[in-house]
Amino acid sequence: MTLESAKRAAILFATPNPVMMPYLRVTCALTLPGWRFDTMSIPTVFRPSLRVRAAGMMLFVLAILLVPACPPFRTPFTSATVDLAVGDAGNAPFQFKMLPHPQILLYFDVLNAGSRPNPDVVLSGDVLPIGHPDSIIFDGADMYVGDSVMGTVSIWRDYRSIGNNQSADVVLGIPSGIASARKIALDNGILVVLDTEENKVLLFRHASTLNDGDAPDVVLENVGNARDMAVADGNLFVSSFSFVGESAQGKVHVFRDLATIEADAPRDVVLTGPSFLDQPFVWPDTLAVFNNHLFVFGQFTHHIFVFSSADDLVHQQPPDLVFGGPATAGLSSITSFAAWNESLFVANDEFSQNIGIAAYRPLTDLEPGQEPFALLDGYHSLVPGVISATAEAGALFLATSYAGFGDVQVFRRAELLRDGQRADIVIAHGEDVLVPVAVAAQES
Repeated sequence: MTLESAKRAAILFATPNPVMMPYLRVTCALTLPGWRFDTMSIPTVFRPSLRVRAAGMMLFVLAILLVPACPPFRTPFTSATVDLAVGDAGNAPFQFKMLPHPQILLYFDVLNAGSRPNPDVVLSGDVLPIGHPDSIIFDGADMYVGDSVMGTVSIWRDYRSIGNNQSADVVLGIPSGIASARKIALDNGILVVLDTEENKVLLFRHASTLNDGDAPDVVLENVGNARDMAVADGNLFVSSFSFVGESAQGKVHVFRDLATIEADAPRDVVLTGPSFLDQPFVWPDTLAVFNNHLFVFGQFTHHIFVFSSADDLVHQQPPDLVFGGPATAGLSSITSFAAWNESLFVANDEFSQNIGIAAYRPLTDLEPGQEPFALLDGYHSLVPGVISATAEAGALFLATSYAGFGDVQVFRRAELLRDGQRADIVIAHGEDVLVPVAVAAQES
């Protein structure tokens, strides 16, 4: 590498950290095929002058010449083609001025679109019936969006061919018996809708051929105060709580074989009591299933309960593992789980804790008291809270939150996260998004 090419390759700039103190942010981007240098943030107590910046640039260029490979800091680009969908609530809470409408944004091949990508498609609530797009999923060429405010599930067929503000091909709403589509999921061609307003789950068994207003094939009712759900391998898990006397009893309802279950079928398994250490105020909330492991976050006690054989649970089965205290980094408002291979990513939205993501591994062999291998926080990573998280093609996608506002951040190599790392790609607050509430990604 020549001195001239090194000068072109190295960029040095200073930015203040908006969350607590100024930072000297150093970014080096080499033009070598398939490689890049990650961003490094160095705390400082002053804002560098132009002279200091120039001196720093020269030192950095010399470092590149002396150490051309720099293996500790480089991360290979991914060649995967991944599409990203973002649900943006638009109007921020506690604001008394007109702000942008809710919207859904689509980014095609987002991992290779630069650090500040522009949306390829905008579906605006100013034109379309979009209120609060809480849940988004891809299924091949189709995109499904669950909206808790409008009480609809909207389906766009062949989403890569749609244009701005194009109406959905299919809308399921009140005629389909949906009051609030808080969360949606797909499993073996079955669309599953969690209605938290009427505390029921609706099953549509032929998702690919649905039409406007189609009725569900099965409605599962009496699931208590439903909080969240997960679907895996034909099994449905619904977290809920109910009041018994002066205490609250939390439950996870398990339904088997969604392809054949009938509306009046009893729950196959109920996790309660010993399943949550007989604690009276464990309210099962956020849950997920990865590698046949069921993860349940207990509200108020702030534990994560892990059941290692999700497809073979029995009534009141005790957990195989309980995280708490240091093992959850003190997280008290877990909003979602994401996983890639053997790494588990726990998203937290209690911004006063200033921790958005705690990452653990190995996912299938965690131990009590295990410390996270990486923390993404508001101080170093600018991730003070996370509303929604997902992982695809080795990358981690986050809808971040801070006091009712947020942005979307993407980390290309989820399994190589380190404490304080900053995102490779940012969809910034105030530019494209205002209050992102859902992210979904699919390798295409």
